[in-house]
Amino acid sequence: MSKAERVGVLQFGTALNWMAGQPHEMTIFVQNVRQRCVAAFGSLPYDKSTLPIRVVANQERRVIELYLPRRTQVLAANPEMWLALCEVIETKIAELRRLQ
Repeated sequence: MSKAERVGVLQFGTALNWMAGQPHEMTIFVQNVRQRCVAAFGSLPYDKSTLPIRVVANQERRVIELYLPRRTQVLAANPEMWLALCEVIETKIAELRRLQ
């Protein structure tokens, strides 16, 4: 997170347009992202309906999938997007666990 530039950056190391993780991995991801956002910017309001990333609970594979708007090596966004993403991922994790 860069407070001065008001942006959070995630570097993938390779170009991708989607990624997936098991619920426990995504929980750790959410905890890390939220902790860094709140530490740098405080608690901010956000609108998850504007989230440009589609989040899917894949019941068959038992994973949470993130579909990015376009193929990229680096995802950079304002802290509100990251916080919205965290909430949506948590919702999908809960959905996947309910369906077990």
